[in-house]
Amino acid sequence: MDYIRKVERKKYAVLAVVIFGLVFGGYMEFAECTQSAAKDTLAGQYEDVGGFYEGLILVKYNGKWGYVDKYGKMVIPAQYEAAGGFREGLAMVVYNGKKGFANKRGEMVIPAQYEAAGGFSEGLARVKYNDQWGYVDKRGKMVMPEQYEYVGDFSDGLALVICNGKWGCIDKSGKMAIPAQYESVELYFKEGLACVKDHGKWGYVDKRGKMVIPAQYEFTGDFNDGLALVNDNGKKGYIDRRGKMVIPASQYEWAGKFSEGLAMVVYNGKCGYIDKRGKMVIPAQYEAADDFSDGLAIVVYNGKWGYIDKRGSMVIPAQYESVEHFSGDLAIVSYNGKKGYIDRSGKMVISAQYDNGDKSKDGALKVRKGGLDKRFSKSTLAN
Repeated sequence: MDYIRKVERKKYAVLAVVIFGLVFGGYMEFAECTQSAAKDTLAGQYEDVGGFYEGLILVKYNGKWGYVDKYGKMVIPAQYEAAGGFREGLAMVVYNGKKGFANKRGEMVIPAQYEAAGGFSEGLARVKYNDQWGYVDKRGKMVMPEQYEYVGDFSDGLALVICNGKWGCIDKSGKMAIPAQYESVELYFKEGLACVKDHGKWGYVDKRGKMVIPAQYEFTGDFNDGLALVNDNGKKGYIDRRGKMVIPASQYEWAGKFSEGLAMVVYNGKCGYIDKRGKMVIPAQYEAADDFSDGLAIVVYNGKWGYIDKRGSMVIPAQYESVEHFSGDLAIVSYNGKKGYIDRSGKMVISAQYDNGDKSKDGALKVRKGGLDKRFSKSTLAN
């Protein structure tokens, strides 16, 4: 997706790829506005409108921030100098210049006393006090004292920290899982390994903090399908989990991660796909292309968007101004400036006549035309 976005920003700046997960409800009805429509409606009433988080929308009124529900009802008065979105039931808010946390009733459950704070993640939130960072739980208890120069959010039980100018990772007990000895650390483990930077070079550690592939690369990518893209002294290629270079890739202008056994590469300005032996199995002929997902990949050919399968066959013709990933059996497409939905055979199951598309919380498809929203259920589409 990185490359398709880079290319399309230059050639098709108005197009974007958004993933829709589609699960169907059991009926069709006119319904309340979508989140984006609700924000459009609110924009005329408030000085500013923020994001939609856990059922509430940030709004600014008379210079202060508060929260409204999706119907526009003010549920937490505009009283904060700044505020964030709700995460795990609590939102970071700024009151009298200090950060604290409020619940969805507007009650300050963690007093506004911190110099800085982040949202909750895996039950903990990072806070800064006396110029040092630590973590509090949802009761406001300091479970990891302020002792770090910087900390990140928890993900999969680990969080980035900086101690004495070096990066490492701690677990939720506060134990140092990856020693704070690196110049930089990529928090997210992929296939059991994470990238770390030491003495100006990148390598890989496992979840015990052991350096399993030495720090010797100018660039390292995440492992996917057992391979990772690296750059070693200007030589680009894919290594396996032992650090062995198995696919040289210096001949390509750009190379992506492997997905479903194939990786997108750019050769002579065109996109194609190589397999895990390094063989070009789908010729470089597309202006832009995406990773494979559920057997299909988005490609741009002669300025139009379509889908190919893993043999390189154009299974859904390149005829759209934009398309999005399939989720379930449907994908949203843009044709003649309007949105509609196609199935995996390419059949237009909801005609391209709408200004926007979305899904409701219960999974029904939602479309918008001329300010009016409609919902489509599975039973409706089957008829």
